[in-house]
Amino acid sequence: MYLKVEEITKNNIAKKKAKKKKTQKQTRSKFIWKLNCRLLRYNYKLKTSLIPKYLCMQYTKILTNYSLTANIFVSTHIFLFIWVKYFFYCQHFFFHLLFI
Repeated sequence: MYLKVEEITKNNIAKKKAKKKKTQKQTRSKFIWKLNCRLLRYNYKLKTSLIPKYLCMQYTKILTNYSLTANIFVSTHIFLFIWVKYFFYCQHFFFHLLFI
């Protein structure tokens, strides 16, 4: 009787672990999918900007790999490019505001 109870508890623990792993994978894939959607939107904005198109092509190549680190790396680069672009656009305007 004792052995049966022990086997049942082991099976239950194994099932819970398997279920937990499955949900972790699903949430990670959903997160990556959302991140890719955001990055592709940023990438589309980049294609219409002053930044050369070959950089955008490199970003789309990285985006298709679905690796989380590459996506985060790409998103930071895209953010920096956009920030620098707008900073240089607005620099002249802000400079005049300082000395009014």
